[in-house]
Amino acid sequence: MEGSMRLRQRLILVALPALLAGCATSYTLDEREVEGYLREKLTIEERHSPVPVLDTEIRLNHIDVEIGRHRKNQVQVTTRSEFVVRTPLLPLRASLTATLAATPWYRPEDRGIYLRDLTLVEVKAEPDDLSLPLERLGQESLMAVKLFLASQPIYTLDDGDWAQGILGRFGREITIEPGVIRFHLDGHSD
Repeated sequence: MEGSMRLRQRLILVALPALLAGCATSYTLDEREVEGYLREKLTIEERHSPVPVLDTEIRLNHIDVEIGRHRKNQVQVTTRSEFVVRTPLLPLRASLTATLAATPWYRPEDRGIYLRDLTLVEVKAEPDDLSLPLERLGQESLMAVKLFLASQPIYTLDDGDWAQGILGRFGREITIEPGVIRFHLDGHSD
């Protein structure tokens, strides 16, 4: 009887990974999920008074993520910051949009997707005639965004979700497809 019990336990230990691999060989993470994660983790609100009569508020209020759409195996993150410059006469409103591109990679130790080789693709100011002053004002917030994207995960697998938990434990590889990041279990590229 004891031998029979050990045999069952061994069969379960051998069969369980095969069963799990069949159920969850890959998991896709789409652009909206990454955007939601970044919106939750990356918030920038600053207030500056470069000269006594000017007060500047900067707020990062939009993040857009595109996966594998512009360059193969790359993620583009576009942020838009809104500026309000209060002058003695009237407030000026403007926005600064920055697009950064990078290659995502998966770090199994903390189950996070990180970005490497981060490059600035484009910076655009609206209205155009405020481009130079806005880019100068926005340097600090742009540096904060770049530092965050270069050092923090853009997504971390949720152990509370069954599929993500399994992939977090056994997965080691990601691939980039238009619109999604696909996680794979060891040795299972679809």
